[in-house]
Amino acid sequence: MSQMNTVQVIDKLNVTGDATMPTLSQLLDPTVMQAWLDTNNTTLANQENTVRLQSIEVMRFKPGLRCVIEYGTQLEKVNATSENVKLVGKASAIGTRGTAWKIEQALWKNGFDDTSADGISIPEPVGRCKQLKISFQKKIDGQEIWPLLLSNDGEHWAKRVADAAHKIHQSGVPSKRTHTMADELRILHERVLKVAQQKPVWRHRIENILAASDRLGARLPETALCTSHRDYYHDQIIIRGERLFVLDLDLYCYADEGLDIGNFIAHITERSLCKFNDPTALSHLERCIEDHFVELTGEHVRQAVQTYATLTLVRHIFISTRFDERRHYTEDLLGLCEQRLAQADV
Repeated sequence: MSQMNTVQVIDKLNVTGDATMPTLSQLLDPTVMQAWLDTNNTTLANQENTVRLQSIEVMRFKPGLRCVIEYGTQLEKVNATSENVKLVGKASAIGTRGTAWKIEQALWKNGFDDTSADGISIPEPVGRCKQLKISFQKKIDGQEIWPLLLSNDGEHWAKRVADAAHKIHQSGVPSKRTHTMADELRILHERVLKVAQQKPVWRHRIENILAASDRLGARLPETALCTSHRDYYHDQIIIRGERLFVLDLDLYCYADEGLDIGNFIAHITERSLCKFNDPTALSHLERCIEDHFVELTGEHVRQAVQTYATLTLVRHIFISTRFDERRHYTEDLLGLCEQRLAQADV
């Protein structure tokens, strides 16, 4: 039996049926992928080490857009030792991973490697295949930050969340993309109005929420933009020991420095509403993150953090309708946004 016949391929999502991403059939072909690994296109292999493919599994899939595939490999070393290494491959339908890959490489080389003194890292970028529109990074073995935020050391980890965002903002690694307040409000209108179409009985409330969101955004003073994660929340952080890894920098761009922390805090608020039926249940963590971030950046950022937290909650009115497990609290979220925006309008 050949080695390729022993490679387990798991595709429960049937991604090879997507005609808009024809490279997926190759990305799930052990022969193709082993051949690519044999060309030493990754940072794992060199003249002394080889990488042997052991498994391929589709983890996430958004038809016509992107696919995340996990590759189990064995790194065979010249001294006859070996190491199991899992790679996370991110494939794009339109080949946009090249930009994110270059940013990840630059961040890794500029203080975000896994030996950084501050204990804040990103997963190691290990290779890219332009032809197959995919890039690879090492999978991080660790634990999600959410249980740690709920532990007795929650405020310690809350401060680390702020530390990591601040480090990204200070990274100096440029981006060609920007996300302004105008972009934020445009996205709100595009998405939240879809809820009004689905639920006409809420149309008047939603139109009022969007109008109040526009007023809130207009009151935020314009400031210089900084490099930002733009999708910063608890699922994007893995903890290994005391080291914090920030995942998924695909949306990395220039944005208001309050956006990332505001987004993170809004996710805590929403989860408090969902899990505890009380949006203030974890307000002590929200205050801790906000206050520590203000200590790092200055009091001027507090208004931006609070503004983006509210606008993120408004955006999540739409997101909550997309998942069965969230729809039961969409109306509660609607009411929470109305309350927050009314307070801001005073």
